[in-house]
Amino acid sequence: MARIRVTVTQEDIDNGKQNNTMACPVALALRRVKGFERAAVANRIWMPALPPRTQYPVPIRVTSFITAFDYYGAAAVKPSTFYFSTR
Repeated sequence: MARIRVTVTQEDIDNGKQNNTMACPVALALRRVKGFERAAVANRIWMPALPPRTQYPVPIRVTSFITAFDYYGAAAVKPSTFYFSTR
């Protein structure tokens, strides 16, 4: 099991798209991590390029961050660092 560190920058927040699993700030930040270039993020990380659609759970902090961004926009979130585990 690997621990993946993902840092969401202000640039990710500014460029993120609400209600878009492939372009939310967390997905944009995750794409900078080797092997996660095509990831989509919601309540799980989806790796559509890896058979059979590999999925990893996300911490509740990530879900809360995405929910705040989706409902209230960029002003509702701040740059953050999250950790994911791959199983």
